[in-house]
Amino acid sequence: FFLCVNFSLDGGRWDESRAYDRLQKQAIVAILGRSCVSSASYEVLLLVFGLRRVDERRVRARARYAYPFSRTRRRPDRAKFFVALDQRVAADAAFARESITGAIVDALRKLGISGWPDVAECNSVALDPDDPRAEQREWETLVDRQFEAFVRRREDDALASGGPESAGLWREIADATPTVERAAAMRAWMRRAVLNLTADDGGCSLVSLLA
Repeated sequence: FFLCVNFSLDGGRWDESRAYDRLQKQAIVAILGRSCVSSASYEVLLLVFGLRRVDERRVRARARYAYPFSRTRRRPDRAKFFVALDQRVAADAAFARESITGAIVDALRKLGISGWPDVAECNSVALDPDDPRAEQREWETLVDRQFEAFVRRREDDALASGGPESAGLWREIADATPTVERAAAMRAWMRRAVLNLTADDGGCSLVSLLA
């Protein structure tokens, strides 16, 4: 469904992604129980559990969908339709906001990816019969790499001075911009500290500081 309608993620009107984010926070708080105070920062809770905001996951899904959507150009009639949609996105702001094509173009822009994927079949080049999904996996790898950088920028803001006070704990443990490997290792360590064995009050005590 989220690929069919491009909701306003930054505007003032109601956005269902925010409602799902509230549900995600409620689920995290429920897992932590009494160890999570009511003022716990959602941004820091996401860091602890290695989760992504709902609107961020939409950006990734839309950017990944660019490959199968672009692949429709291998049929001449669809190629003309594809070009018409792309041109309308550039010329019509309302269409760009509400259409599938506009949602994908916006996701690619947010991830710093210039243009649609170059699909071999659309250039009359046959796929590798031994690995027909190789090209698509290459595109998805590119999207995932750009997505991680996109999310890290938001995480860096959460850890920056002036952010939530609980981010101070993270600044003590990690660099301002930790590597992907170090961030993953930290999240694993935090999970062990937070959800050790039965996740009793002692095992969850560290999260009491994250508020």
